Amino acid sequence: MPDARSSQRASLLFTLVLAAATLGTLVLLARRSPNEPAPMTMEPIEPSDEASVGAPGDAPFVPDLPPVPNLAERPAPSEPSPDPTGDALLAEMRLVSEARAALEKEPRLALDLLDQHRDRFPDGALSEEREGYAILAMIALEAPPGDVERRFGDLLARYPESRFASTIRAAIQRHEPAR
Repeated sequence: MPDARSSQRASLLFTLVLAAATLGTLVLLARRSPNEPAPMTMEPIEPSDEASVGAPGDAPFVPDLPPVPNLAERPAPSEPSPDPTGDALLAEMRLVSEARAALEKEPRLALDLLDQHRDRFPDGALSEEREGYAILAMIALEAPPGDVERRFGDLLARYPESRFASTIRAAIQRHEPAR
């Protein structure tokens, strides 16, 4: 453990070093000629007509950059491009998810959302889910049995092993007496 005397020596040594550094800086500043710029000053750089880098007479450096496109003159795309970012899938998921959430309490809203999905994404990644939930919404809205059966037949033709098949059959049986 350092004693008080060694702490005093360390403090004295630090003070002497600091004083010597300050004295050295003052001596350097005093020896500087009046025309010599002060060291380490930050002055703003003013633009000039002669923007040159390097020796006088050298040509200014101009990077080889492509021209800036005029976005106002860019033609509009004629047909939609494929969506590499997954935004289309997110939009599909949002529509189907909202429809599924509305299915029990608001089957009309659910069917409207699923019809929007069908218009925007006729062959979308979630088309089986769309058709399954749409048929369930039609049953809840007591749509004509022929319309429900036709759409169910289309679903089974496109997706023979549809995971919605048993649920839809059960829903049709539950609603048959009410019709």
